[in-house]
Amino acid sequence: AMASYGATSLTTLLQMVAHGLGVTLVPEMAANAAGVMPDLKIVPFQEPMPQRMICLAWRRNKVRQDECVELAKIIRGLDHAVLAS
Repeated sequence: AMASYGATSLTTLLQMVAHGLGVTLVPEMAANAAGVMPDLKIVPFQEPMPQRMICLAWRRNKVRQDECVELAKIIRGLDHAVLAS
């Protein structure tokens, strides 16, 4: 039977891969930071690039709710190309 491992830290995931414990998908920023791990082979995706949708969430009736609503408005107003980068 094949062992199954998991981690929540991107650094831990990359270290596990560097030690031969499998493969992982990580954000490009994390892969760039992994440049100090010479045992890793980083392979970027080609077109079509994978995508994901994210959301802004906050707890209702909190002191900073107004700021969260304003942040949501700012994000909605951003150029789509900025959000895709």
